[in-house]
Amino acid sequence: MEALAVVTVLRMLTDAQTTCNGGVGRLMFERVLDQQLQGFDDDTVKDTSAPLRVLQRCQELCIRDRTAVNNLVRTCSSFDFQPGSRIVSPPNPYGGAAPPNMAPEYTESTCYLTREQAAPDGIGNLQLVPNSYHFNEICISSTRIELDCPNMRYVFERFERKMLKLPTGAGAKEVQAENRADCEEKCLNELSIVCRSATFNFATRICSMSKFTRRTRPEAFEDNPGTVYLKKNVCLNRERRCDGQIVFIREENVKLGGPHEMEVFFNLTLDECQAHCLKAEKYFCRSVQYHERSGECILSDEDSISQREQLKSATGHLPPPPAFPLHTAAKNYPHLFSSVP
Repeated sequence: MEALAVVTVLRMLTDAQTTCNGGVGRLMFERVLDQQLQGFDDDTVKDTSAPLRVLQRCQELCIRDRTAVNNLVRTCSSFDFQPGSRIVSPPNPYGGAAPPNMAPEYTESTCYLTREQAAPDGIGNLQLVPNSYHFNEICISSTRIELDCPNMRYVFERFERKMLKLPTGAGAKEVQAENRADCEEKCLNELSIVCRSATFNFATRICSMSKFTRRTRPEAFEDNPGTVYLKKNVCLNRERRCDGQIVFIREENVKLGGPHEMEVFFNLTLDECQAHCLKAEKYFCRSVQYHERSGECILSDEDSISQREQLKSATGHLPPPPAFPLHTAAKNYPHLFSSVP
């Protein structure tokens, strides 16, 4: 009886560290690409483990308000993450970046944890830092989290001073929202459409929800100083991810440079590699890089749309942005397959 009481208390304390809004909500993050909050670092994590493992550790430390050393209590409201890159391995006669079944090695990944937040949530300002991700802590009360993405730690990608300018009609809906967080909740809970993105106008407090995104309608993605664009890129199960069938677009002899690897597998077929991407539970997989000879499969939450400037080609010339599946094959260089949408 005594042991049961102790376990119950420990569980209650653990839940209290990760919940919010009187236990109704759940602490999660917004992700901001290529931005960093500088000048407010309270704690630093440096680790040469796989970047995904380092990111998960930093997310747990921040949500639970703990220090990296000695597990002391320290308030954390946001953090910046700079992922490490794969260390080049000796040449592999089978193709790929490493011999089959050899665990890849990485340069150091770094997290900067802080109790401060960027404006308008705090007094900090975000600065452009390529290949850096800013994670801002938020409270999400929607039940969609448990239904569609219980293992995710971030739900929205945030783009400041951007909007998706589309006419109101099929696949779109406008509602009033108190603030950006309220707009996010409304997007998650919307039933009349599958809300895949939203734009919040600070002046009018209008939350414009849409089944489209900056990826499916890039021509409508515009600058606007009074808005913030919210891409709900994670909390969508496979059935809600798109209106039709999910397909992968193949780009020949191209690989994605930069520190964007999430997981690496070996000795897989292409179908198995793509299946791993679609069933990823802790991040939103957008592309796979596949070596046909070695069966090496690299999963990434970026693709040739979000990181086109970091594409590398065997020929020295990049192809145009993908618009349709390609079917030719070369076995001595990786091919990039991006999921659509």
